[in-house]
Amino acid sequence: MNYTKGKWEVKGFAEFVCGVWYASITSSDKPIAKVRGDNKNNCEANAHLIAASPNLYEALKEAHEWLTQLNKLHPIIDDGDFNILQRHIQKALAKAEGKNEKR
Repeated sequence: MNYTKGKWEVKGFAEFVCGVWYASITSSDKPIAKVRGDNKNNCEANAHLIAASPNLYEALKEAHEWLTQLNKLHPIIDDGDFNILQRHIQKALAKAEGKNEKR
């Protein structure tokens, strides 16, 4: 999956303009996204979540690969919790990659 590589960070912490809060996410001072909302705390929290998304995505991919290898070495087919965790990870990765999304 291709996305803007590098450190994503929140710049221009929530600014109040014309009744709306804004925060910007950048990478190497290049714009990635602008978040807006009617609440400063939610706006900043959403901006931080978006800024963390590349790290979260890579960590989830690594966890999925690790769990897949673990299951090959030590099959845990009967473990419902393990299977539920794998499905949650697969769904989250698919969503991040734009798969299975209605357009």
